[in-house]
Amino acid sequence: MSDATPSQTEAASDRRSADIAIVCSHIDEIRPFLKALDRVRKYADGNLTFRGGFIEEVLRIAIVEAGRQFPDHRRAAETLINEHNPAWIITAGFSGGLDEDLNHGDICLADSLCDQHGNSLPVRNPIPESSRIFVRQHVVADEQPQSAADKRALLQTHAAQVCDTTSLAVMQVCQEKSTEQNRIHTLVARVIADQATESLTLEGWEHLYRRPPGQALSGVSGWLGKIRRQPQDPWKERSEQVAKNLSRFLFSVVKQIGEKLGKSVL
Repeated sequence: MSDATPSQTEAASDRRSADIAIVCSHIDEIRPFLKALDRVRKYADGNLTFRGGFIEEVLRIAIVEAGRQFPDHRRAAETLINEHNPAWIITAGFSGGLDEDLNHGDICLADSLCDQHGNSLPVRNPIPESSRIFVRQHVVADEQPQSAADKRALLQTHAAQVCDTTSLAVMQVCQEKSTEQNRIHTLVARVIADQATESLTLEGWEHLYRRPPGQALSGVSGWLGKIRRQPQDPWKERSEQVAKNLSRFLFSVVKQIGEKLGKSVL
């Protein structure tokens, strides 16, 4: 039997809790946002990397870096709900544009999700469309498309304007776990990292979307990649710029959520 008093148990639970949780594939997608947090702590659980911190000592933020695998994003959402009990869960990261009207750095929010296997899921989106913020249907593909032709095929087949590979996993879990008594608020927030008409090189695709853990760059491509990845590398610059856009948006949203939770930040 534990010797902890009820107040000690509540305090320990409170330290584990989070007001807002964000699930991403790799931390570079939201690194500027991470840098805005205070008292950041980090731990690993299998393929998942958890980080927790504060905004102005008021809002507790949990971030999970879950990699590219769909099941890992489901497990990330389940762990957040079971162990950290956030009021909001946001799945955020880089995405490919399928609509030619979408440009690098545009923020895209989902009002519905579909995949390549006939599954679809309506998503409650609380933020209206505005300049450079688009509300669209997103398709969750088995693999992030690399060529312009593959993007066109997804657009024609699924009538979706944005593509990623993992957001459906998080939203499925949130809807499965949400109850009237413990409602989980959600948001799918993506930033366009490559446009519909753009065919990515292997190096560009790997830089933006990351290869699976343990998969090395192949032969000449890997050797050339080491040479090319200098400070002026265009893919590094692209990644950093769109990450700034996404992080700026996330910080604005988090502040608004904080106000609704009675935890205003400047």
